[in-house]
Amino acid sequence: NVDVRDSFGWTPLMLAIRYGHDDLVKLLCSYGASRTAQSALGCTAAVYAAAYGNGELCGWLKQTATWSPLHYIELLTPLRYP
Repeated sequence: NVDVRDSFGWTPLMLAIRYGHDDLVKLLCSYGASRTAQSALGCTAAVYAAAYGNGELCGWLKQTATWSPLHYIELLTPLRYP
């Protein structure tokens, strides 16, 4: 299971990003690792890539992810508006 989680909700993809293993990130993605999985803090792999200063990998994750309108419905909820 490429999306197994540790006690903090981190997946192997998130850990590979954290420790700068870009080739492993791409390998995990090729095996179907979820790019939309969230850690216990609600962060995705792309968020961790940005947080750890890997903007190029963050862009690659976003660019190669399967787009779904469901990812954006949360942005339109009334809780997001003042």
